[in-house]
Amino acid sequence: MYYKGYITYKNKASNSFTGFKLIMTTPPEYVHSEIKHDTYNIPGRDGELYSKNTYRGNATIKVSFDIVTTGAVANYTTALNQIYLWLSGTGNLIISDEPGAFYEVKKVIITTDQRTIVRYGKIDVEFVVYPYKFLDQSQQSTTALTIINNYDECYPLYEYIALYAGQTETLTVNNSTMTIYMLQNYSKAYIDTRKKIAYHVSGQGLKTEILVDGDYEKLKFAANSTNILSTTNSSVLSTLPRWGYKI
Repeated sequence: MYYKGYITYKNKASNSFTGFKLIMTTPPEYVHSEIKHDTYNIPGRDGELYSKNTYRGNATIKVSFDIVTTGAVANYTTALNQIYLWLSGTGNLIISDEPGAFYEVKKVIITTDQRTIVRYGKIDVEFVVYPYKFLDQSQQSTTALTIINNYDECYPLYEYIALYAGQTETLTVNNSTMTIYMLQNYSKAYIDTRKKIAYHVSGQGLKTEILVDGDYEKLKFAANSTNILSTTNSSVLSTLPRWGYKI
């Protein structure tokens, strides 16, 4: 019995190529992240000391595909080039049987050698991901907003749409504030609390960092908590909490 699912990576589904498609032969295999910590050796002392600050390593999602032709394709090399290009770089990964959830991919590893791929039409891929499964559930408001976090601790992405370009904005989350000094040519800004950066996006998709006053860390949502948000100047605030389950 084959698993007839598919994945979507960088906004392209594995079963949507022209002339061929990639069919998942088994459900994805999840290799969960590990809790890590720094260790220290002190001369003359037995054993190691462990740091109090622990962190999670990456997780891995393993996927196996059959390459199935669906029509005229120029040649196998052309198909492989399309696959290799699709699997390059980074982006969001969506598994077909997990609606509304996505994973942030740090890198992609093709574990099957090209000779095997060409001979048998099979390809095994490992997606190295940030150790959370995110739920894409954005909320929008121009006034105070209450958001309940029933999941793990998360670091939201905030989007501002100001009344006019160059406006100074203040975001308040649980009594902690951050001031955003928007550029004169832009009326929209983003605050990414996990990457700890605030930026504008140009029409060409280029990101330009902007100045802020405040601590990104204080804009996060604690696990199993109720969070109160407010903004200034009647601007539109969209909040993508990026609810996450540790994996």
